[in-house]
Amino acid sequence: MRKIWSFLLALGMFLSFNVPAFAWQSDNGDGTFTNPILNADYPDITAIRVGSDFYMVSSTFVSFPSVPIMHSKDLVNWEIIGYVTADLSGTGKSYTLTNTFEDYGHGSWAPTIAYRNGTYYVGFYQAQGKFLLFTATNPAGPYTKTVFNQGFHDPGLFIDDDGTGYIISEANDVKVTKLSADYKSVASSTVTTRIEGATGSYLVEGTHVMKRNGYYYIFRNSTPPESYTYVLRSKNIYGPYETRILLNGPSIPGGAQIHQGGAIDTPTGEWWFYAFQDGAGLGRRDILIPMQWQNDWPIIGDPATVKNVTIGGINYPMGSVPITYRKPNVGATYPIKTIPNTDEFGSSTLGVQWQWNHYPDNGLWSLTERPGYLRLRAKNANNLWRATNTLTQRVEGPDSQGTIELDTANMQDGDSAGLSLLNIPYGWIGVVKSGGVKRIVASINAKEDGAGTITNGPVLSGNTVYLRANADLIANKAAFSYSTDNANFTPLGGQLNMPFDLGFFQGDKFGIFNFTTAASGGYVDVNWFRFYTSKGGSGGSAGSVTTYEAETGTTLTSSITETLNGGYSSAGYVNFNAQSGAAVQWNSINCAISGTKNVKLRYALASGTRNLDVYVNGTKAISNMGFEASGSWTTWSEKTIQVPMNSGSNTLSLVTTGTEGPNIDKIEVWAQ
Repeated sequence: MRKIWSFLLALGMFLSFNVPAFAWQSDNGDGTFTNPILNADYPDITAIRVGSDFYMVSSTFVSFPSVPIMHSKDLVNWEIIGYVTADLSGTGKSYTLTNTFEDYGHGSWAPTIAYRNGTYYVGFYQAQGKFLLFTATNPAGPYTKTVFNQGFHDPGLFIDDDGTGYIISEANDVKVTKLSADYKSVASSTVTTRIEGATGSYLVEGTHVMKRNGYYYIFRNSTPPESYTYVLRSKNIYGPYETRILLNGPSIPGGAQIHQGGAIDTPTGEWWFYAFQDGAGLGRRDILIPMQWQNDWPIIGDPATVKNVTIGGINYPMGSVPITYRKPNVGATYPIKTIPNTDEFGSSTLGVQWQWNHYPDNGLWSLTERPGYLRLRAKNANNLWRATNTLTQRVEGPDSQGTIELDTANMQDGDSAGLSLLNIPYGWIGVVKSGGVKRIVASINAKEDGAGTITNGPVLSGNTVYLRANADLIANKAAFSYSTDNANFTPLGGQLNMPFDLGFFQGDKFGIFNFTTAASGGYVDVNWFRFYTSKGGSGGSAGSVTTYEAETGTTLTSSITETLNGGYSSAGYVNFNAQSGAAVQWNSINCAISGTKNVKLRYALASGTRNLDVYVNGTKAISNMGFEASGSWTTWSEKTIQVPMNSGSNTLSLVTTGTEGPNIDKIEVWAQ
């Protein structure tokens, strides 16, 4: 363990600024993929195919907005295209965080998705409460909500060939609920059968339903330690059902048992099984397994490894879960995609990777009050566990590093602001202001309202500080560090333990926070959050970078090339010549694959703030991106943005929105 701790400390100090690598990339770019397809906490997944498009939903508990809608063309490369809802009102429960109320671990559980005649249906069990059904004609939303007057545990929404809607639900009991013609109320409900674990009395839950060749199939799993995947089969949705075991809780490196999922087919007729794998600090990541049929029974696993496994005196055919395997045949090849993580806060809307820790207070945060920054205003809370407007995103395996640049100029006494890893236990590093003095502080292994181990660091004499969290999702340990120059990072506090705790029910999440123990507080501005992982894949490796100078290979509009001010990298730099609408356009940025690219701009600005619009291939990608003063026209600073680009040649333009812009030396493009 001492070696692991030394490694984390070295990583935090050595990687002073890592290129913001993309998420874990499952697609190997050679026709194969490597499990997991999503190496982050996306539990309780349910997926459907509509034509050549796949859609998937996942539990998000009390993180808001709730339930991401994920889209894929090949079951391997996924993107978030929207969320089902930001509003769970009408259920009789509150999700507003206070010093006397929190609901971590509850909220949206086990979503289910279906489609019929142009309408998408997403339902989920509001934990300890009611079933909610949402409908939309666009899978990305917006969705319309219907609240049922009862709950359905781990529901599977199924629409039969004749349009009749059913919800199959509960644990152990198999309850079949027939819905009204518009699917918005219950017509009848009955328990048709009951299933127990094969080796003991375990909960058997996580319902997924499908129909093939006249058979209804119900997939369920038993809870650990058994963790078996079961299938029930019948010609009548009300039974009687036959039962088989499909998986006996296998695992691949990086997690524990693989279980709880469903079957899906491709446009070419292949079948696959999706499931999740239990983990600790990472949470529950997602696995894709080949599937075949034999005598109308599904068989899961690599076909080359299928053999009979004896459980309770009965033989069940099952194969192994492949780590690397050929991609699904979907009839075409599609670009590699990853879910974003790094954010320069250059947009007026939050990126799809972000969720609030409970209901947000929308009057206390902004992306427009100071363009290019996330502003968080402090609200009273006893501690971080109770802090409203903690902005979170998932950690990713096998390791994650998150860093923020924090402007503390407007903090008030009683405020605490910084970067956390939120779970039970949780840890954070930040700045605490008391008696007019700002001090860097770390709190490690706090549990809910209980105090963690507090380590006081130095007084912060300036306003800007860089805060970092390094998480090792194999060892399930994390460490925190700080810097005042974004070059040399100093560890503070001890190791954070990263178990999986049912009180939080999620993997660890990076959290950017600002709260006050006073009656009212000040505010902080976050310039960026930058993410690094050692396993970013070919779509986001730290070594894949190309430099494009501003003065060569570009088209200038109302701007000029200069060499007047020193410190530039090559033959000169571009001066926007104090013109509104002045531009520099790079005419050929070559990318091997389509997707979001990290672009670092090197600029100089003597004073004040200037804004630029960013265009990619003629389409505005970022509006009014803010540039803070670098100190002088010969002092060069850097700003990293994320923009979408296509495979092949792309153009990128920077256009002034006022009467002046920063001087531009060059750009560097990663993840090509």
